[in-house]
Amino acid sequence: MKKLPLSACILAALLGNNTLAHTNSQISDQAMAEFKEMQVAFNEGANALGMSAERYADVAQKYERFMTKLAAPAGYHDSEVPDDILPFNLLPAIQAAKYHTDGYSPEFEQRLRAEINQNDARLATYLGLTTEQLHPFVKHYAQFVMDGRVMSDNMMGKDNFSIKAMERFEYVCRSECGSFGMTSLDYLHLREGLRALHSGGYYTDVKVVTRNRDGSYHDTAIWRVRMDGRIWRERAANCDSEIGCDQEP
Repeated sequence: MKKLPLSACILAALLGNNTLAHTNSQISDQAMAEFKEMQVAFNEGANALGMSAERYADVAQKYERFMTKLAAPAGYHDSEVPDDILPFNLLPAIQAAKYHTDGYSPEFEQRLRAEINQNDARLATYLGLTTEQLHPFVKHYAQFVMDGRVMSDNMMGKDNFSIKAMERFEYVCRSECGSFGMTSLDYLHLREGLRALHSGGYYTDVKVVTRNRDGSYHDTAIWRVRMDGRIWRERAANCDSEIGCDQEP
């Protein structure tokens, strides 16, 4: 099937969001501004991943189909999105992990890591990315959505994509907060707490205060919650740019 150029992909997204002006099919000034902003965002994303803007648009389009499947009610089916790509919270090991309150065996951690890696590999393959490119893409694209810089053809408007009202959550680490690796007990228990705060849309940002096991302060950071329960640390809470800013005292 012939691929649409980037401009056509962007325009199609705009048309799908009812941004045409009146009945004469003339694009409004607002729609053109959104069109231009989406072009800029796609170019930024493409440069960050070292690919063409056209390829990035194709990846974004596929990712939107994946997110639509996450958001859709039971019974929804999209034959283009492989059924073996599971929502994060439906991975069997993720569901089992919440019952491990004090720790789990090396064998269970190995199982957990294998299931996450396999699911990520399937998503990366579907998107046409390497596994190394997957998480940078997901994080960058989520930020574009949160900032209202890209539109989606499966929601009614930008306000539905993300919820920016900042929740606050305090978490006491089971160790010394030294690592929030994806298979760590702290990551998985923090995930359970943040998932309960997801307030609608594709993503919710939460200000998380972490404390060491003895109750001493560790840090405050912004964590992002995707609607399927996948979480990641965005930045220190006093910083409006990328990871690497100074943390709060």
